[in-house]
Amino acid sequence: MAIKNYFLEALVYILIASLYSLVKLSFFITARVIGTLVTALEDKLKQDVVHPGYSFLYLILSKVHNRHTSLQTVM
Repeated sequence: MAIKNYFLEALVYILIASLYSLVKLSFFITARVIGTLVTALEDKLKQDVVHPGYSFLYLILSKVHNRHTSLQTVM
């Protein structure tokens, strides 16, 4: 009976570690994708005539990117 409890406890720890790794990986991938979009928008904003929506989108994505990278360093 005690072996069964230890086995279940080990499975719970493995599950928690797997979920933590998955969340950390998803934050990393999201930060990379948003970082790429921010870089593309920076290049777009360097042009002479740009739709105002691009600057608004850049503002939002850059703030989200900063939050993702700060969360990534915490994790």
